[in-house]
Amino acid sequence: MRAEEGGDVLILSDKVVCIGCTERTQPGAIEFVAANLFKKGFEAVYAFEMERGRNAMHLDGMLTMVDRDAFLFNPFLSGNVNVYKLTPASDGVRTQPVGSDWSKVLADALGESSVRLIPVGNGDEIQGFWEMWNLGGNVLTLAPGLVVCYDRNKITLDLLDKAGIEVRTFEGAELSRGRGGARCMSMPIIREAL
Repeated sequence: MRAEEGGDVLILSDKVVCIGCTERTQPGAIEFVAANLFKKGFEAVYAFEMERGRNAMHLDGMLTMVDRDAFLFNPFLSGNVNVYKLTPASDGVRTQPVGSDWSKVLADALGESSVRLIPVGNGDEIQGFWEMWNLGGNVLTLAPGLVVCYDRNKITLDLLDKAGIEVRTFEGAELSRGRGGARCMSMPIIREAL
């Protein structure tokens, strides 16, 4: 079993966590983490089966919660990524497929009728891919509706502003070459009740 990396973990609430199944985080690690989370009172873990490779290294570069009902996401992957819901079972962990529609999966995970999805680069085939590669989706959420991110992803910054998300930016070039963004470099492991 390979280890799990923090960039693959998104805490949605005190009951639900999303984990990316990537080249860095294997299914066995997700089941192990899920079983331990269930002992602490969590009710569900959603595993996103990402493609293997540097362009989808961690879940936090593909999907980030930016408000109570809003997510910044990779529009080129949504609908093409299988998602599984892990829940507690008497013999360990129960796993069931829940589809590939991120909007429905995330709404279910939050117990909401819908969520807002903000596409990095607005899904543009040229600029969108550029902003994805330059970690436009890897933002650090400081509070609901308040994020920190690179200053260079202009389309995504504009979309966040239009969605009512307050953005604080910083300059950076070398960190993103190693696939480092604001969230993955912060290792957020504790979430206060909101």
